Amino acid sequence: MTGNTFGSDDNFINFFDTFDEMVLIASEEGQIIYANKTLMQKLGYNEEEVIGRNILDFKLPNQKIETEELLRNVFTGRKDQYGLLLVRKNGEIVPSEIRVWLGKWSGRKCLFGIINELRMGEEKPLSL
Repeated sequence: MTGNTFGSDDNFINFFDTFDEMVLIASEEGQIIYANKTLMQKLGYNEEEVIGRNILDFKLPNQKIETEELLRNVFTGRKDQYGLLLVRKNGEIVPSEIRVWLGKWSGRKCLFGIINELRMGEEKPLSL
């Protein structure tokens, strides 16, 4: 293949939107830059309610400190996968597991994440 076939952000966005898993891209500060349609559908939010918010906004309030520590571990390369509990817009809890890694998006450092919703009995504890 030649040319700029893979250079379009639209191509990547369309690709991520085909995933059954939830996908997000966040800034170093945790601000959500991109979330795929699956994330929005599973959590019950629309794009305007997700983009620009901090990823901690979708966690249980009593787990924000633990999650902040986990994010620090990710950004220092000490952790790349862990269990988490997300909160749907309607307040329901979503046991999940996230795989995260560092990268760049539009030339800026960022965090890439793929989130799998766990079925009952598969919950994994938050681990530092």
